[in-house]
Amino acid sequence: RKRSEAENKRLAMVANTTNNMVVIADAEGRIEWVNRAFTVITEYSFEEVVGKVLGSFLHGPESDRTQVQFMSKKLAQGQGFKDVEIINYTKSSKPYWIQIEVQPIHDESGRLIQFIAIESDITQRKKTQIALADREKRFRNLVQQSPVAVIEWDTRLNVIEWNEAAEEIFGY
Repeated sequence: RKRSEAENKRLAMVANTTNNMVVIADAEGRIEWVNRAFTVITEYSFEEVVGKVLGSFLHGPESDRTQVQFMSKKLAQGQGFKDVEIINYTKSSKPYWIQIEVQPIHDESGRLIQFIAIESDITQRKKTQIALADREKRFRNLVQQSPVAVIEWDTRLNVIEWNEAAEEIFGY
């Protein structure tokens, strides 16, 4: 018993000191427990979320409905999933991105009893990806609109890409 209690204390310490959000839900997906990172990031207290279905209050206008349906289907089938990225919303409606992994937990007889979700805040990474994509799009537009021929080629002098001005100048 003492060994079990010590192990539970260690696990609680890990779950409460990680920057990842940890959620334990029952077999129907209702929240039983969340760690400190979850309450800090989402701005919801433990009392506000216990008994609720996770996605019912975190998804919002920009949450990908395809991903929401995928996760709901997997949970309804008692299955887990991983590497799903979705935008959620805090209590004050501030958007944030997460990467989520959910694992089903079964008892000794194989009956589904819980789900454990580990959610990583990937907001900064997604902002960087979006900014890079926007810059690339602007750069490509500048190159295409340039009246000067712009040609990109590899080390073997094979043309990779060129703009409309290059097409006009070279006739290709």
